[in-house]
Amino acid sequence: MNIEKLARHLKEFTIVEIEMIAECNCNTELEHLLNENKLVFEQGLYKYKEPEHLKLLIFLKNRFIKAVNGFCLRIWQLCI
Repeated sequence: MNIEKLARHLKEFTIVEIEMIAECNCNTELEHLLNENKLVFEQGLYKYKEPEHLKLLIFLKNRFIKAVNGFCLRIWQLCI
């Protein structure tokens, strides 16, 4: 199982949770992700860190969707 994809999907998890889902010992994979700064360990939880460029793309996508929805709403109101 791809532990990085699972961690990205879960966002926050304990070692017990991810090992139960993956049904394997994930210590080496988690340590590898920690060394690559893709995971952070805080207060007993592993947290997946989204790369900064992905955060920007998600923000821009959400802004675009809101703009398109607003535009469609205005057109619909004009048609009524």
